Amino acid sequence: MDPRPRFLMTDPSCFDVCYQINPWMQPTAWRPRHLAAAKAASAALKAALRDAGACVETVEAVRGLPDLVFPANAAVVLDGRVLLARFRHPERQGEEPHFRHWFLNAGYTVIDIPRSTPFEGEGDALFAADGSRLWAGHGPRSRRR
Repeated sequence: MDPRPRFLMTDPSCFDVCYQINPWMQPTAWRPRHLAAAKAASAALKAALRDAGACVETVEAVRGLPDLVFPANAAVVLDGRVLLARFRHPERQGEEPHFRHWFLNAGYTVIDIPRSTPFEGEGDALFAADGSRLWAGHGPRSRRR
């Protein structure tokens, strides 16, 4: 396996704010110029990561899945295993098969949790850099149990 740090990004060409599932999303404030800014920011981040020696891989954009640009929410990953997200909101549930496909094709072992357990990947849990601890929280996207 490639020893370089590995990052997963998403092509932002379908990014949009067309619904509201949290207080930070404001569809009425969205303007077409924001998409150009998102594309520029994504390209700059990808270039900076590659310049720093990282391997950057990309999930293709999917029309109708504007939040696909937040791949950290897709899963928690450690040692070649992926605990795949179970998005609480129907607007994001369509992302799950796309990320499953990507992780399986990339050689990861995908672990599923029940549909009844909302979990949004690194939006809810994050491993310490050395993998020794899992920091987890709960809130509007997840459940304590």
